[in-house]
Parts: sequence; C-alpha cells; structure tokens
Amino acid sequence: MSTSRAGAESAPNLFLHGGPGLSCIAERERYGSALPVEWWDQPRGVVLFAHPFGELVEMATDLIAERARQYGQPVGLIANSFGAHVALRVAARIPERIHALTLLAPVFDVVDGLARVARRVVDRLPHSESLVRALDLLSAQPYNRDCFWLLVDELMATPNFLRVYFSARADAQYAEFAGLMAREALFDVSAFRTILQDFWNAPALEGPPRVECPVEIVFGREDVLTDSASESNVWAAFFPHAKIRHVDAGHFVHLELPPEQWWPPASRARA
Repeated sequence: MSTSRAGAESAPNLFLHGGPGLSCIAERERYGSALPVEWWDQPRGVVLFAHPFGELVEMATDLIAERARQYGQPVGLIANSFGAHVALRVAARIPERIHALTLLAPVFDVVDGLARVARRVVDRLPHSESLVRALDLLSAQPYNRDCFWLLVDELMATPNFLRVYFSARADAQYAEFAGLMAREALFDVSAFRTILQDFWNAPALEGPPRVECPVEIVFGREDVLTDSASESNVWAAFFPHAKIRHVDAGHFVHLELPPEQWWPPASRARA
C-alpha cells in the first residue's frame, strides 16, 4: 500500500480515490508533496474477503480513526467519484473524527454513470458496433448486471474512451493520465468488478449520517458521468447542509484544476 502524507502533522487529510479499483498514482504524480494530503491507495486485497466493499469501508474507518488519534485532531476527508460511497459510510460511523468533508464529482449510480460515458463515446469517438449493441441492451434492461458488465467490457476495449472523462480543454491532463494508465498499475479491473458487486449487495444506510462538520460537494460542468442536478439532490439528502459548487472541469476535477478551485484553503482548515 502506497501513501503520501505531506504536511499531515499539522493538518491530516485523507483522500479516497474512485473506481473502485483505481489508485492514487495520478494524484501523487500531479501533486507530489505539495498538499497536506495522504493519498491512500485503497487495498486491492479486499477482493479476498467475503464482503470486499464492506472491508474497504472498515479499513478506511480504522485508518481515519488511527490518524485522528495519532495527530490529536479530526481528519479532513476528500473523496472522488465512487470514493464518495466509502466516505458516506465512514462519515456515518465516525462523524466525530472528521473535521471537513469534500466530495469531488461524486457518482451515486455507477450503472447510469457508465451508460453516460458510453453514450458520449458513441457520439464523439471512433467505436465498434458491439459497443452500440451493448449500450442498447443496457438501456433496455438497466438492472441486468450481465448487460452492465458487457458494456464495461466493450468500453474498456474502445481506444481512448477515457478522453470523455476530461473536459474539452484538458488534452494535456488526459494525455498524462492515459500515459500513466499505459505504464502503471493505475486501475485493477478485477477489484472494480468484485468491490462493485459487493457494494450492490451491501445493506443501504438507514438514514443520513449525523455529520456536523462542513461539507462541500464539487461537480465538474463537463463531467460526463453525472447529471449534476439529480446528483446534487441525492447527495444533499445525505448532507442537507452541504455547500454545492460547479467548476469548469470534467470528472477528475482535482487533476484538471488547481487546488484553490476544488479545495480552497478555508476548506482545509479545521473548523
């Protein structure tokens, strides 16, 4: 497990990446030690447990509790994409250990999100007819998991499909991300499948977390995975006092924009 904890002695902050099955390689490449953030690679070994998503939540909860004890103060929590689901459950368990919560481009419905990706790919990129057929099948049977996994396979077989995750102006950021994907273990498809399947089977939260800390939710205006209006309503139901902002970026807002636009200094300081 690889981490970066620059500046954590004064302001511990933990980053929960998306996926599931992604990593923080791109974040470490982008920021190095410039931010007081622990870039935590969620252990892919959770796939060996009976309930990998539940185990991932347990590990994140334990890590945050340990950091809070270690530094004698609550932890700032930042989550991107699917990482928001982990953050949501951690916040429900140990709200007193979190001094601020920032959700970057949270995706509530993964199936809908990847269907949106596929539609954008079909509209804008060279693609196979088999991708169109897989998208049509999922559109006709949105709750059929076999149709979903077929679409995932077709997307991953489509060259440059990740380009639609970035805004139109982010050619350089996409090129850097794609280069990392080609030469580093940036994403584990097996972890993606196994953790997501367990997530679907996990019990739903019984109600909104009792979180009193500041919550900020940041959406990219060009994020293909989300309809920000409906996503805003979903996440506001969990965090009614959240401040919701929109920025000019795609899905990886923190890789496209400088920190002051997605994580202003006021959000970093302990309330």
